[in-house]
Amino acid sequence: PKTKDTHSSSQEGINISIVNNKRERDFEEDRKLLRMLTERWPQVVSGEEGLSAVLQHFDETIAKTNQQHKHKTHSYTPSNPQYSESCTKGTEYQGYTCGLWTLFHIVTLGVVETNQQRDDDDKPILSPHDAAETIRSFVEHFFGCQVCQAHFLTMYDDCSFGRCDRLTDGKDGPSSWRELPLWLWETHNDVNLRLARESA
Repeated sequence: PKTKDTHSSSQEGINISIVNNKRERDFEEDRKLLRMLTERWPQVVSGEEGLSAVLQHFDETIAKTNQQHKHKTHSYTPSNPQYSESCTKGTEYQGYTCGLWTLFHIVTLGVVETNQQRDDDDKPILSPHDAAETIRSFVEHFFGCQVCQAHFLTMYDDCSFGRCDRLTDGKDGPSSWRELPLWLWETHNDVNLRLARESA
């Protein structure tokens, strides 16, 4: 179910990006980002039901989404595709953001696991810093919740939770790799606390 949630949220985010960014230059940036994700992140994300499938059908998605929304002038509204109950918890549209957070958590752990499973010392290490930058780019390009997007980018650019010091090139070994998923959990927990305060 979690893989399906991440695929649904990724597809929904791309639909939002397509509708809100009409220029071909924007589409090319989206393609570049997706290509990087599928090359660098684990198979659970980039497999048949994951981002590689989204990338494979990207041009088809552009054409279909533009056709569906060519007469609309307002921003795209998520269509609320099927998500697991563990993501939606009975709340409409919650599955979209849950799926994206699940994607981010999976890939940060994937960076650690991929680095641990290297069988060749000459094989490049996946950099926690670069992975975090990729997540930032994903949020900037694909996150359909503008308030959520602005909050995350502000936290990221302000080096919240010591990001600028903690997330390095990874050459210091496993302890430096593990900082990436730990940092993301702290960031996600802060977001949940903020949302809980706002809804109180």
